[in-house]
Amino acid sequence: MAQRNGGHGRHDYARPDTGEREAALSNEQPVTFVIWATAPKPTSVRTYSDDMRDYWTPAIGTLLVDVAHRIARHLESTPVVTFTWPELAATFGLGGNLSSMRNALERLERHRFTQVVEGRYALRLTAPALNPNQQRKLPEYLAGPHPLTYADLDVNDLRDHHPRSSEPPRQTST
Repeated sequence: MAQRNGGHGRHDYARPDTGEREAALSNEQPVTFVIWATAPKPTSVRTYSDDMRDYWTPAIGTLLVDVAHRIARHLESTPVVTFTWPELAATFGLGGNLSSMRNALERLERHRFTQVVEGRYALRLTAPALNPNQQRKLPEYLAGPHPLTYADLDVNDLRDHHPRSSEPPRQTST
């Protein structure tokens, strides 16, 4: 059974209550990242690419993009990357603020860049598509056709991106 999280209702998503997340977030445990094996699409953009940084930064912010980008670069050369919590927080300029680092990893999970598997963070090496709301946040020079839109995906891809949904998002007219 999954519990719902989303204090403000905007980011409601299914969160497993298996204890894996608590184990992964424990101060005593190292933070381990592994590759989340996803099948790349013809329009897939690598998580460590400049395109991912350009299009995802307006949607989720620089910290989350930097975390996904840097960890993906590490995972390109080695299948497992491990940090201590203080080391990981310091890597991204958070000093000893471990709660901000934990929040960043939880937000990356909500945006489908990571998932907790057996107490480790699996990170996608291809960026997920931007949803219509995230596309609207793009500055004018990035708006329009780009490599991370839902238009390039089929319904099964949309279900993968939104695991709780059996229907694709409604199209909005602009």
